[in-house]
Amino acid sequence: MSNSSNMVYSDREKMLLTTLVRENPLVEDKRADAAMIADKKRAWDLITRSFNSQPIVNRTRTSQQLRRLWINLKHRKRKQTEAQLYETLVIGDDPVTMVESDPLLELVSATAPNMDITMNSPSDSTHLFEKAGTTIKNETYEEIHIEECHLPSPSEECMFNSNDELSDTVKVKKATNPPRLSPAAQGKAKRLTMAIHQQRELHNFKKLIAEEELLKIREERKVNMKIMDLKLQQASHEVATALLKRKQAAAEADLAALKLEQFRRQLSLRGCLTWVKNIHVLPKYHFTTNDCEDNCSVKKP
Repeated sequence: MSNSSNMVYSDREKMLLTTLVRENPLVEDKRADAAMIADKKRAWDLITRSFNSQPIVNRTRTSQQLRRLWINLKHRKRKQTEAQLYETLVIGDDPVTMVESDPLLELVSATAPNMDITMNSPSDSTHLFEKAGTTIKNETYEEIHIEECHLPSPSEECMFNSNDELSDTVKVKKATNPPRLSPAAQGKAKRLTMAIHQQRELHNFKKLIAEEELLKIREERKVNMKIMDLKLQQASHEVATALLKRKQAAAEADLAALKLEQFRRQLSLRGCLTWVKNIHVLPKYHFTTNDCEDNCSVKKP
């Protein structure tokens, strides 16, 4: 089979991808900074893993293939919207064939509601304007009626030459009589103007929202940086406190060892004093106290 046949997706797979994208709205974010691009890549990797883990998927797809499928789905929805807009602007109130509702495209529209509607040929705005202008011109020519004019005689010609005021009046009347448009052409031109105005307002509104979101993200990053600095300072303080407590514990251990050694020496000294007091009990022997810790040694005279 060819590569094109391998790229065929079932309707259930398309619906699954649209649902996963709806659960990860980050992929439709209009920002294009480095952090957002990295976040979008991670989001698409997550969507790809979730997509390939479903039992309805017949073939494992890559992240690039799923991105291309999502772009194609949005392109189909955009084409459908452009066709409906074209019928509204050009055909107007004339009866048209109703387009059947596609659940998949409706879900795509709900998932990506901020898709820019760019009217491409043959139904782009320039084409509509030119077509409406041509219709207006044709209908204008049909509305103009040229009345039959009587050619003046030489005497009448002299009268017209001498009557400059009448000639000026006729010229002004011709100049100030604009061509009339049919009601249908006027309605189409009005709808086209309103559509262009709405597109401009929508573009300005989206631009304002993007600027506000960017400002909000910058403020959030500043707050997060301050919080991280405070946490780092707190961690450093806790480490310093732990080191100080460790040194204090070591000093207390050394002091306890010194006290224990002092207590042992006191016990030895008390033993020696007790032995000296009892010397008169053994008068036949000569005693020496070389080492108090050995409880005194006894020698014969």
